Amino acid sequence: MRRIFPLALLVFAACSGDQTPAIVKAETPVPDTTTAQSAADLLQAEGFELFRDVDIQLSAFDHAGTSADPIPIDVDVLGAWIFDEEKTTAFPSFVQSLHGRKVFMKGFMLPDVDFEHITQFHLVRSLWGCCFGAPPRVNELIRVTAPDPGGIDYSYNTLEVVGTLEVVFEMEDGIIEDLYRLKAESITVLDEFDDPEAPTGFDPAAAF
Repeated sequence: MRRIFPLALLVFAACSGDQTPAIVKAETPVPDTTTAQSAADLLQAEGFELFRDVDIQLSAFDHAGTSADPIPIDVDVLGAWIFDEEKTTAFPSFVQSLHGRKVFMKGFMLPDVDFEHITQFHLVRSLWGCCFGAPPRVNELIRVTAPDPGGIDYSYNTLEVVGTLEVVFEMEDGIIEDLYRLKAESITVLDEFDDPEAPTGFDPAAAF
């Protein structure tokens, strides 16, 4: 099982593995009946505690969730609640309704070990936050599987990823596995380092 992050050694012990989990807790995805309510309203109504002070309209669900019309979603939405493994229902309904749908996400690559021919990595909101600030929470990590069996090489630039999102709660040996798994159809490396948490003038080429 790979849980080593060379860029952030203390990221979160809940990260991925390829083995079959010994304990599985997975909810049946909720049908998409969500209206354009705020994420904060939904979380509070379902008894989930907010992590960030967010008010993100769920107009994303106006999209079909297909390859031609993926749902634009970001780590702030996926991580806008505090995960509690003791809850009967591990995920808010609007998060569950993303299961099995095509999504479009932007973020940064956090590799496990390799820096070439990477077939799996974690997509995070900020490399600056991972390397120099607080590590991401378990619901702020998205495990991405590259579409090419040969993998891709590491880049600290911003990535755009389109693929199928899986929302699953699994544990192995008391450790939470990745809650979000994104099977990518395409990965685009942009010619920019647009990290929302990096200070002005930050040079990723020197820091990373």
